[in-house]
Amino acid sequence: MKSHRFLPKIAAAAVLCAVLCSLFAGCSDIRDIYTIDSTDYGLYANYHYSDGSNKMNFSLRGEGGEWVEVSWDTPVTFNTLLIEESGSHVTEFEIYIGNSLVYSQDEIGDLRLVYLGTVNTTSIRISVKSSDGAYNLTRLGVYYVPRNRDFAITDMYYVDPDSDDYLNDGSDFSALAMSTDVILTGEPFAYGADGSISADVSKLAAAVAKLKRINPDISVHVLLYAKPETDGLSAAEVRENAMGDNRVAFGKSVVELLSLSGADGAIFDFVENPSVFSHGVFNDFIEFVRGLIPSPRQLGVYVSHDNATFDDASKSYIDDFYVVAFGMGDYSTNPASFASACQVLEKLSDNGVPKAKVQLTIPLFGKALGTEENSAERETEYRYRDNDRWLELGYYDNSLTENGLTLSFNGYTMIKDKTAFAYGYGMSGVVLVDYDSDVSYSEALSLHRAVHAAIDNRN
Repeated sequence: MKSHRFLPKIAAAAVLCAVLCSLFAGCSDIRDIYTIDSTDYGLYANYHYSDGSNKMNFSLRGEGGEWVEVSWDTPVTFNTLLIEESGSHVTEFEIYIGNSLVYSQDEIGDLRLVYLGTVNTTSIRISVKSSDGAYNLTRLGVYYVPRNRDFAITDMYYVDPDSDDYLNDGSDFSALAMSTDVILTGEPFAYGADGSISADVSKLAAAVAKLKRINPDISVHVLLYAKPETDGLSAAEVRENAMGDNRVAFGKSVVELLSLSGADGAIFDFVENPSVFSHGVFNDFIEFVRGLIPSPRQLGVYVSHDNATFDDASKSYIDDFYVVAFGMGDYSTNPASFASACQVLEKLSDNGVPKAKVQLTIPLFGKALGTEENSAERETEYRYRDNDRWLELGYYDNSLTENGLTLSFNGYTMIKDKTAFAYGYGMSGVVLVDYDSDVSYSEALSLHRAVHAAIDNRN
């Protein structure tokens, strides 16, 4: 058996309680039980604790088969762990509370938040079962994050343009009955350079009415996107024209769509590289359309870390910033990465986007990540509900291999952990894309169940 590395016991007096303004903003009741590290990591810097005198380094190295334990003299209560790895080499790890296995997963991937539910114990053990080469775990954080505020669970729903009410005949709306919001999007909600919107208002009104019968408390939003036109205009150029020279016509189109359909708000897709679109045009448009659409109707914007440049006025006019936190940065080919969400949120925070207005988008679909030889199939999207092998993997994620392609996806546990991160970080909610990708809520591995497990089971 490979040698074990133990952390020395920490006296009860060393169990620290603190407000984690950097890690979990806006949640004054969150307690940092224990944090030891050997490195900084952007979002979580400056909250490194020791036994009150000398800083203690946490490090577990090896190639698989090692474990490390943290012990307390008296029981502590917590529900969240943060594990940092230098690089991404761990391929399977386990967590034990006392002698009981409580968590098993296939990778850490640079940074991983683990939501355990509330536990009370005197020890915790991390065991690395296997690794792709030498690994190095550099940080462990132990936190208690209580249920102390509201949290939005939003579903994105791709409509059927041919349906009388834009809703798909095969949709199982059992999970939607427990959501707070739904975003309708798809081909009918494209707009042109002249500011016109394609949607059939009567169909949209029928969809809104049906959804509110299913869940009387739900808010229904429409996601409007710029569609490239046949005369050669790109999506960014369509947006520039609609929000710029034709903003009056576009603004009136949005007002008409909401007022005649009964929808509760409009969201604008804005994820292209900022070099191809003027932020000034967007900021001016948001100010203009806010004057036409007063509260309680809401305005939102879909953003990435590349386009978070909004002036102070537009930040105040926008109710929700929907963050695309997958398919970006160093993890541009992996929609299942937890670290990618952290990277995006850090950049948004640096650009002044308030966390309390941010909702984290989590994909319920998977992507096929190919090679140069099968690039035609690269980034093909697969629905969670349609791939039996994903369900066979149960609570594991991130990927499996079929026909030379790596299918990368968010499994039950990753969905739960990302939701817990969004809640603890102070965001207003999560967006699940897309609704029909999930299995029925009656299934044990429903991804909607994972979301609720991360929120509802808190003290």
